[in-house]
Amino acid sequence: MFTCPASACSRKRQLLFIRHVKQTKLQNIVFLFLVPERNSYAEKMEQLIGDDPRFRILYGLPRPEVEAAIIESTAVFLYSFQEQQPLCILEAMSCGVPWFTPNVGAVSTLNGGIVLKKASPATVKKVVESLTDEKIREQLGQEGSRTWQTRYAPGVVYGQWEELLLSSVQPEEKTFLHPPLFPNHSPAP
Repeated sequence: MFTCPASACSRKRQLLFIRHVKQTKLQNIVFLFLVPERNSYAEKMEQLIGDDPRFRILYGLPRPEVEAAIIESTAVFLYSFQEQQPLCILEAMSCGVPWFTPNVGAVSTLNGGIVLKKASPATVKKVVESLTDEKIREQLGQEGSRTWQTRYAPGVVYGQWEELLLSSVQPEEKTFLHPPLFPNHSPAP
């Protein structure tokens, strides 16, 4: 099962992804779209999917169920063409799940997935087939998890913010800022 945990919108290009998959001969794979809420774009997705058994859309799952779906996925995908830092890719990394996406935003700086050079049916087929290999998935998942833990985990990010804030305070003012600003999070390693 390949999962796309993202809102349904033209920027995310789910319609294009569905068209590309339909042009492949990929079988025995389910592409699951986790959509926060039904909208006109999602309705177009439903129409395009029709009765194709390779696609499912789930609407409005609570956060814990979205995380569970990501954890249970073979990989996470996003076919977007305009992102800053795709949060669903970071979520996949935090769960140790590999991902694939076009080269959008800062995704090329991330580990644990495959950056598509071209959005085409042939590229999708090749990447999906490669991610059915357990060794490749395990390696990418571990790389993503390590990157998440060292760069993006809340304790690391909060520690970096605290260091930045403290660096901007005059030395005599620092005594007013201890204990740590974010006491519930461990400082950056």
